Amino acid sequence: MPFVTEWSWIKARETIGVTPLDAEPNVVLKMPGDSILPFLLSVGMTGLFFGLLAQVIWLVALGAVCEFGVLALWLTPEPQRGIGRGRNP
Repeated sequence: MPFVTEWSWIKARETIGVTPLDAEPNVVLKMPGDSILPFLLSVGMTGLFFGLLAQVIWLVALGAVCEFGVLALWLTPEPQRGIGRGRNP
């Protein structure tokens, strides 16, 4: 039997959603792709907390602005493609 060494046959990131009580599959959830935003969020958080520990107010402000900006980008929903949005590719 050959080993699967490459996952190139996987085209989308999906997982099965289940019901809370019975754990029966009821929906296929689409997972987001790779992003640099979590890393940028951790950089901003590091600056914020280091500024708080060192009592450097400009670093606290810079970290907070970075935090809010990255969170706004990360939590903004992407536009839906498909039905009602013109031509499908």
